[in-house]
Amino acid sequence: MSEPNAIYDLSNHYGLPSDVAQEAYELFMKLDRNRSGSITLDEIQECLKLAKIQMVHTNSDKTLLKFMDFNEDGTVSLNEYMKFMAAIHRNEYQEFKFLTDDVKQ
Repeated sequence: MSEPNAIYDLSNHYGLPSDVAQEAYELFMKLDRNRSGSITLDEIQECLKLAKIQMVHTNSDKTLLKFMDFNEDGTVSLNEYMKFMAAIHRNEYQEFKFLTDDVKQ
């Protein structure tokens, strides 16, 4: 999906600048390690471990999943993920702002 039109569509649909939409999409693709089209708790935990990020609270990874999993099916689709990232970009979730600090310049 690195084609300019696809990123443009994501950018417009979620109200994100194109560079933020591209960065968010690329991160989703890295998180979705099994290429199922959604992110699971196991994938979130694996990526946090690989990035050597330790959550302060023991259930923080589950809390992160819950914030993104709008339909509560236990996984995060690209649509849910992009909605979450757009909300962070609009400063609706201050506690997760660190996820986009390096993207927003």
